Amino acid sequence: MADTDGTPMGRTTHPKAFISYSWASKARAVELADRLIRNGVQIVIDAYDLHEGMDKYAFMQRIVDDDSIEKVLVLCDKSYRDKANGFKGGVGDEAMIISPEIYSKVDQEKFIPVVLEYDDGKPCLPTFAKSRIYIDLAVPDKEAEEFERLLRNLWGLPDRRRPALGNRPSWLDIPSVNTSVLHEQVRAFDTAIRATPDPDSVLRKSAFEIAKILNEMLPRTEENETFNLVDAIKNTEAIRNSYVDIVERFMQTEVFSGEKIAALIEDIYNGIVCHDFTRSECYHFFFWDIFISTTALFICYEKFEALHALLNRTYFLRNIIGSNNDPTAYTFSRFRHYMEVLEREYKPKINERLVSLAADMLIKREYGTCITKRNLVTADTTLAHLAKLYGGADFTWYPALAPYSNYAGYSLMWEKLPSRSFCKKIYPLFRVKTFDDFKATIKTMSDAWDVDKGIQQSCIWFGGIHPVLGHGDFEKIGTLP
Repeated sequence: MADTDGTPMGRTTHPKAFISYSWASKARAVELADRLIRNGVQIVIDAYDLHEGMDKYAFMQRIVDDDSIEKVLVLCDKSYRDKANGFKGGVGDEAMIISPEIYSKVDQEKFIPVVLEYDDGKPCLPTFAKSRIYIDLAVPDKEAEEFERLLRNLWGLPDRRRPALGNRPSWLDIPSVNTSVLHEQVRAFDTAIRATPDPDSVLRKSAFEIAKILNEMLPRTEENETFNLVDAIKNTEAIRNSYVDIVERFMQTEVFSGEKIAALIEDIYNGIVCHDFTRSECYHFFFWDIFISTTALFICYEKFEALHALLNRTYFLRNIIGSNNDPTAYTFSRFRHYMEVLEREYKPKINERLVSLAADMLIKREYGTCITKRNLVTADTTLAHLAKLYGGADFTWYPALAPYSNYAGYSLMWEKLPSRSFCKKIYPLFRVKTFDDFKATIKTMSDAWDVDKGIQQSCIWFGGIHPVLGHGDFEKIGTLP
């Protein structure tokens, strides 16, 4: 059975398998047979199915020829290996029957070697099975995992399922973007994760390479040169995707922190050199995108302490336009930039009915499992709420993606607040340790949002964003497990 995209969904009928073994491993063979039977696998084994008066050779030949026997499990220990290779005894007879089946059919998946013993550090595999991928039940620490792998094979449910076939990425049609260096950085991160718990040098190198690619993508404007801002923004999508891959890799390391991701964004930002106002808007879009995407990743993986570090930080940023300016202190609000040229000059030509062309472009840049329309909307509106909590003119975040909430499935993080266990998960985001302090902080944030008439009035066209829990019903917070 398969899903509509061809992904195997497993079977509903009981699989049927035969177990071939040496008498030296009879006890283990019967134990494995019983264990598989209890897990819904029909097992044929001589201990149960070969009776007095029956021909052993004919029994084995029938097993191999029987189409209802879907798998033959060959239990491999020293005794089985030596007898199979020397064609001695009953095992030798079985080897004479099995060998032609394996050697004559390269794609033969019916026979599965199951290693029960090692000899001089090598699995005891007979010659006819040495090239086959095997199940290893000889190592106690791996036994449970390997048995599950065998069971999944028999039931047609591998632990790794092929993902659904996606559409052709739109950025492939843009020849000017070369992200091969960033792909190397992603691979370097994979290596760093395996080799050392300190991949910070790869992170710093990634910031340099991303800024370098962005600078090369938008060189200084030449006289009479035509420039299309929409195309330039589309060019950055592949770079954003590589950034997401790098951050996801870094999240797997022991030294991951929101502060280090904030430093990565800061380093990329300060590596940009631009001499043109219109082109600078492309860069502002890119940083708006990666900040929302980073927030979406942290929420998706429930890295709430890291999200707090990302937001509750001073960013020392140079002005994108020009190269000889000193860094200035900003809050995360600096990454929320109104795209004046995009909205004023390009939106009327593309679709004047759009609320925001920038928002429409960003919401279409879905990537991977976390950067989805729903998660981008949630991240954007969450940033708007938290900006109200931090307060002051330096903390503002207008939620441009909110008009898409109905289409994305309006799913604010705050809708989970009736669950006390979820409330505890997000304590680090608010730097609180008790439920009472958490509830008071949530009310402060909701009240600040509710009294901001400016943002409420500017959201009228999509019905407004409700404060926490819809209408401030704080009696619901933490009432469920």
